[in-house]
Amino acid sequence: MGDRRRIMFLDVRDHIGGDSVVLLNTLRKISREKFDIFVACLSRGELYRELKKIDGITLKPLDFGTRDKQIKRTGLAGKFLGALSLIRTLVATLRLALLARLKQIELLHTNNTQRAALVSLLLKKLIGLPFIYHGHCKFLGGWIHYRSAMEAEKVLAVSHFTKSTYIAAGIPEEKIEVLYNGIDESRFNPELAVSGLRQELGVPSDVPLIGLVGRLTPGKGQEDLLRAAPKVLAQVDCARFVLVGDDMIYDRNESYQSRLKRIARELGVERSIIFTGFRLNTIEVYSALDIVLVPSWQEDFGMVVIEGMAMGKPVIATNAGGIPEIINNGSGLLVPPKDPDSLAEAIVRLLKDNGLRQELGDKGRRRVEEAFTLDSYIRRVEEILLLCSLSRASSSS
Repeated sequence: MGDRRRIMFLDVRDHIGGDSVVLLNTLRKISREKFDIFVACLSRGELYRELKKIDGITLKPLDFGTRDKQIKRTGLAGKFLGALSLIRTLVATLRLALLARLKQIELLHTNNTQRAALVSLLLKKLIGLPFIYHGHCKFLGGWIHYRSAMEAEKVLAVSHFTKSTYIAAGIPEEKIEVLYNGIDESRFNPELAVSGLRQELGVPSDVPLIGLVGRLTPGKGQEDLLRAAPKVLAQVDCARFVLVGDDMIYDRNESYQSRLKRIARELGVERSIIFTGFRLNTIEVYSALDIVLVPSWQEDFGMVVIEGMAMGKPVIATNAGGIPEIINNGSGLLVPPKDPDSLAEAIVRLLKDNGLRQELGDKGRRRVEEAFTLDSYIRRVEEILLLCSLSRASSSS
């Protein structure tokens, strides 16, 4: 072990979202010379499969009680399954406590899902394991999140917008640090990218392709895109729209894709809308697009924003949440959330101006290189982990 700090990362989900992508990128790049890395995760699902591919980490899969996608949370059956899920969470936490003691784990890093926050709190109470609470979204409310943020050595917030929600909830400002997500710009590189997506979808190279990448859920703005589509097609009738993602993460999204398809039919644009389902290889997706859309009602950061910008694509996003902290000085276009007319106007403006599309793509790429690289993100993560683990070790000695 030498002088390496022994750090455990915790993520109990079965799916891959934006913050899971951040975790995967962190684990691939973090120094093995400075840290012994352990990862506690759910023993199934897409995230587990990706974690198994990463070299140089010790993986501890457990049954944390995370319920399967689409399983019902309501009614008597939902309550029974909820109680059973909690029991499994507690059993997994006890097993994890024994492992952390055995492996002499010095610090835990957790995201802000409720189950992971609860496990982190319990581990601190059981064995005194300190933890860092990484807030990938606004403060969610409730006792578990409040106590976790208060008990954490440090709270990381992905934007100043996110930080403000924790301060408003009563978390001391001095405990919170804004740490913007980073992206590997050497992988998300427009000069290296090759895509077969257009051929797969049957979209010719001269047909404008506008894309929205993200899980299918109301807050991501897919309905706003569909309602903007007729106005776009009225001026650029050959345009095509691709929605990349699925509705399988939360039960409240059940059949949301069917709803979107029904709206597309009602609006008469179904032949111009393509649903691809979930795609892990987003680089191939961005390579095929002419414009990247992020019409979310609110994003605390927005990984899709910096991914599209890194790929040299013009990005149209909403001026909501943390997005304006990313897009500035002409590095993209901002529109109001829940405003299909403004969204359509911005899309048409870019489709009719090749020079502006190129300008925004170039400025977006430079913006990522200046402020959102994975290397700079990893450097700061390593500094925080070292500081928190060393200060904790010195205070307990």
